Amino acid sequence: MRLFIFPTNRALNNFYINYKDSILPDATTIGSFFEEIIIVNGKSKIPKKLRKIILWDIISRFEVEKIGFDKTFLRFLENSSFLFNFFDEIESANIDIKNIDISDTYGDYEDHLRILNNIYNAYKKRLDELNLYDNPTEYRLNTAYIKYYKHIEIYIDGLLSNKDFNLIKEIAKYSNIDLIFECSKYNKTIFEKLFNQRFKIDIKYTISINTNKIKDQISLDTKKPNISIYSFSLRLNQALLVIAKINEWLKNGIENIAVILPSEDFKKYLKLFDKAKNLNYAMGLEDSNTISKIRNLELKIDNSKSKLLNIIENIGTIKENLKDELLELTRFENLFENLDYNDILEFIINNIKNIDDTHGGKVKVIGILETRGIAFDKIIIVDFNDEFLPKINDNDIFINSNIRKRVNLPTINDKENLQRHYYANLINNANEVCIAFDANKIRSNLLDDFELYDVIDGESLWSFFPKNLQKEYKEDEIIANFEDKNLSATKIKTFLDCKRKFYFCYIAKLAPDEIDIEDTSAFIGNVVHDILKDLGDDFKIESFKKALKIREMNILNRIDMESLIFKIKPFIESNYEILQKNRQILNREFEFKYDIFGFAFSGRIDRIDKDKNEIHIIDYKIKNNFDIKKERYLQLLIYKKAISEIYKDYYIKAAYYDVLNDKLHYMDSKDEQAEEEILQEVLTLLKIKNINFEKTNNSSICHYCDYKHLCDMY
Repeated sequence: MRLFIFPTNRALNNFYINYKDSILPDATTIGSFFEEIIIVNGKSKIPKKLRKIILWDIISRFEVEKIGFDKTFLRFLENSSFLFNFFDEIESANIDIKNIDISDTYGDYEDHLRILNNIYNAYKKRLDELNLYDNPTEYRLNTAYIKYYKHIEIYIDGLLSNKDFNLIKEIAKYSNIDLIFECSKYNKTIFEKLFNQRFKIDIKYTISINTNKIKDQISLDTKKPNISIYSFSLRLNQALLVIAKINEWLKNGIENIAVILPSEDFKKYLKLFDKAKNLNYAMGLEDSNTISKIRNLELKIDNSKSKLLNIIENIGTIKENLKDELLELTRFENLFENLDYNDILEFIINNIKNIDDTHGGKVKVIGILETRGIAFDKIIIVDFNDEFLPKINDNDIFINSNIRKRVNLPTINDKENLQRHYYANLINNANEVCIAFDANKIRSNLLDDFELYDVIDGESLWSFFPKNLQKEYKEDEIIANFEDKNLSATKIKTFLDCKRKFYFCYIAKLAPDEIDIEDTSAFIGNVVHDILKDLGDDFKIESFKKALKIREMNILNRIDMESLIFKIKPFIESNYEILQKNRQILNREFEFKYDIFGFAFSGRIDRIDKDKNEIHIIDYKIKNNFDIKKERYLQLLIYKKAISEIYKDYYIKAAYYDVLNDKLHYMDSKDEQAEEEILQEVLTLLKIKNINFEKTNNSSICHYCDYKHLCDMY
């Protein structure tokens, strides 16, 4: 007997559909195969939805705030995937967390690993107490099942972990195992490390696990598909491309079509326009009706029953089959007793499966992982932007590339290349491909990898608001006076960037929603500013690291700061050399008030240096993409005016310091004169009555504006 094993259910179904003989062979997926052959005596596999409840019960005993986790249940539900992804990857590589080499990591990394190790050990211990297993280390093989098949063919299109590979080698003691994969320039290194031998690209290999030798190699026929690339300024309009192309292809009798969603939330746009019901969503559709009813449920409580059972019985009045599905959890109802009823409801909502798209059409809407092992004639890929392709998870960043290499885990580059391999396979096996991306965001560099450069304006062909039907639009005017006499360099910059924003912020005084500073890129800049202030003239990288170590921050910001150390090192070394000469720092975070043209200016200067008869004003710029061509020197002009009376016997120079590139940009006399004229013009305008606070013409600055929804610029 022969057994065929495939990476996904879709690849398995595709195999059966295309099989020519009347008697179908045995076949399964690799996940189902492993579950079938692994036996853990006296224990059962933990229900997937129960993992979060058990882990939640565990983490309340640990200092999870140190690794950036909130102890509230709902926040835990949102973030728990980080922990499970980390634990699963560690297990897949047969690594003991406490043995991870922590050299080349940030100061708190050892402490974070200690907490994670303690949580994981407690999690595994709790599973033992409940006679459950998750990632078993002690098991026996179902040898009778394996021996039933004289030959097993495993088709691989992705990563094979060390643990899975070792398991396959164990299985090879009882049957003949062949591993089949297609080698590309993107996954070549991954398979070479796995088999410890060299491979050629564009070859389909069959490797015998029993002999570790190549049994067969077939050259792959690479097609040259017709590829069209479309840019859209409105994400919604990409859906119109999808519908138009599907209608065209179906009309021509072509049905082997796939729509690829790098981000699953794009399906809301497709549902909006798919009036003919041609699309079939592989990920299913949200059961919004059931979820809405559960949220509005008026609970009837029977105090003689557990909280979980009360919830399940109440839900049974809404959907009987959901009640039957949830009853398996009552074996572990004690785990839910520490939660309140609302948390249990939210947990159940969080675990409600999407409804199968039983009424869908012939065209498949799928994610990239579902394309493994299958080919389509026609393909449309939307959202081909940098934020989605290639996509990296938080836990991939937590275990940095140096550690990954030492413990033989796939590096971030390996994982990115694997995604490139999936897309390259998908595209090269098709006849026609349409790719769409959001023109307002960075397009994916995969387009450059595939040498795809010609872009069509999608909205000239498909637009929800056709250009020939657009009515003349008249912008609202806001006419007002600026009565306040207090100004700053930031306010002046805002006025120059967008008068409408200036009005909302400083005249209407509409306060934007508060944001969590630790979730923004500004967090890094604030931390570096604070450290540089505290360092004084102690410019040593060791001092910077020491100051950084005592700052409290979550684990992801800590990772960002770790990578920043390498970028900031040249700046630290340059300033150390400067201060060894006659230069001295006179002030840090120097606050000033100064009158200019009847307005009271205030501000804070990052640093003031003295070098012989010169005074140097320094304003730190801590940005990855700092571009002096896009900066105004107006801020430096105001700073220079503010301290001119204090240091009137000195020659005053002012500069922006691009910290991450260790480069000073001084304001010269030409810049100063130009900014002086602009400043006088702005101040004169602010004094007049009935100012027109119009919107900016530069829409690129609206993306991160707090008031973009008031201006319809989102």
